[in-house]
Amino acid sequence: MAAAQPYPRRGEGGEILLPACGDRFLWPYAGFPPAGCPGVEPRAVTGRCTIRATVTVHRGVAARHLGKGPYRLCLVRLEEGVDLITRCPVSLPAPAVGDTLRLVWGDVAGRDWPVLVGAGGGSDRGAAHQ
Repeated sequence: MAAAQPYPRRGEGGEILLPACGDRFLWPYAGFPPAGCPGVEPRAVTGRCTIRATVTVHRGVAARHLGKGPYRLCLVRLEEGVDLITRCPVSLPAPAVGDTLRLVWGDVAGRDWPVLVGAGGGSDRGAAHQ
């Protein structure tokens, strides 16, 4: 496998890869292995997750988000125990804390990034995101 990166990567089969040391995910990844870790490798996650928190951003501040809003962000916990912040789908009803969804690859502000779809979502591309 290729060296781990400090952001999610797309695997050859479309899976979401996060940096890991053995059976422990390192997220967020600081760019170097922690003490006692022989090496960091990308490892696939299932994408199944639970909403832990949501927020609506009414006015983006980063250059690529200026004039784009409102949009929703979700803090999710993957079933592997990893927390990740991503866009909430605008094509689904507003998600609530405790809802179970799935992460797949989608376009977020022109970048390929894990996005949320319904728990059964059959596509490997995410729902429409602002």
